[in-house]
Amino acid sequence: MSPDQLSTTFAALADPTRRAILALQADPLKAAAGWIEDYRHHWEQRLDRLDEYLQTLQAKEQPP
Repeated sequence: MSPDQLSTTFAALADPTRRAILALQADPLKAAAGWIEDYRHHWEQRLDRLDEYLQTLQAKEQPP
């Protein structure tokens, strides 16, 4: 999905009347959901790595 189409889809979701129209045509929503899912995986992986790093730091700070 191109960024312009994605912007159009999100703009439609911001308006109740256009959102109702998209409820009749699910394809733009499916494309937006796929885009969001890709980024969700990306950020979950980054946050998992951050969590591991923070746990490592905490373990080093604890007295023996």
